[in-house]
Amino acid sequence: LPSASGADAADRGRILKLVGRTCRALVQESPTEALVEAYDEWRRDHKWRTLRLDLLAPMLARFNITVYRLDLSYNECPPDGLPTIPAGYSGYYFVPRRAKERGKKFQKLKKLDPPFQKVLAFLDKHTEARPRPNISTL
Repeated sequence: LPSASGADAADRGRILKLVGRTCRALVQESPTEALVEAYDEWRRDHKWRTLRLDLLAPMLARFNITVYRLDLSYNECPPDGLPTIPAGYSGYYFVPRRAKERGKKFQKLKKLDPPFQKVLAFLDKHTEARPRPNISTL
């Protein structure tokens, strides 16, 4: 996980890989807000979805929001971490900072393989970042 001051300078704005052993720590103790993309190797629209998230990550880093990818083909979160999604789809989770300490839980975007505008709206709805990112310009 990134340090309390955010990701290291080299990692700032990069999408970080989330693996099972760090999943619980992210969900409970993340020092930053986090957007997690969970997927498996059979997802259908991965080229465009991957490119868009790659471009979005550095923009979100300015607001202290870290972006993670969780490849469910190779990893799973523990039962008290993030739930799995059906094969062939992408799903998104928003993790508030220091969730366990603050009594908050992760949020799941209900629609699988959502249009990217829906991912942005989901992020806008749940972020506590101040100043708020202007989602329409991202």
